[in-house]
Amino acid sequence: MNRKPPPRAKRVKRNAVVYVDREDHRNKISFRMLFTLFLVFFVAISSALYYAVILDIQTRTANARRQANEQRETNAALRAEITQRYSLDEVERIAVDRLGMAKPDISQVVRINVPKQSYVVLNDEDMPAENEDNLLDGLSTFIGNFIRDLQGGSHVE
Repeated sequence: MNRKPPPRAKRVKRNAVVYVDREDHRNKISFRMLFTLFLVFFVAISSALYYAVILDIQTRTANARRQANEQRETNAALRAEITQRYSLDEVERIAVDRLGMAKPDISQVVRINVPKQSYVVLNDEDMPAENEDNLLDGLSTFIGNFIRDLQGGSHVE
């Protein structure tokens, strides 16, 4: 078999003719092409990793929302159970059935009359705030009354 050699391309360099085989030229990969390929590969890998991170975050968020919903449902069920357990009927049933208690007879009941106005202070907010003027007025009234008592006089508040 007689094969013809491939045609040669001419390249002129400083007034000299250089012949380059086209096959050799095709087989050579230029630096620019290699860099472009590397850049495309890098962008593709970076994009894939970026979407993988986004998918992971979405999965974690969905799991956290699901767990929060489960906790809300559990809390609602527990609140309903607490409400039922603290009802008067349930307390009476537990006292009678489990603890063996019985309702008192009429002779065992003692009624206490409590006045409508109580002298017990429930909150500090109900008491008037003492400021310096009230303190000084009270102190001067106390000293004045003390001196009058020493002199044998009567005092007026």
